[in-house]
Amino acid sequence: ARRASAEPVDSGRDRERITMAGRDWLLDVEVSETSQETFRRVDIEVFELIDGEEIGPLDSVIGFVGQY
Repeated sequence: ARRASAEPVDSGRDRERITMAGRDWLLDVEVSETSQETFRRVDIEVFELIDGEEIGPLDSVIGFVGQY
């Protein structure tokens, strides 16, 4: 899908807690610059939260986001 902004995605790291299928998850997302000015690398790791303890990463994915 097209992004609403023509500016590249900001680099940085974010951690987001979500609940899905009655379980608590932690998404660790890191966006970094690439050698191509208009592309960003996106690394995502998924952890399960059980009694406040992070289990994992259980899965990970790497993708790329372009400016346009």
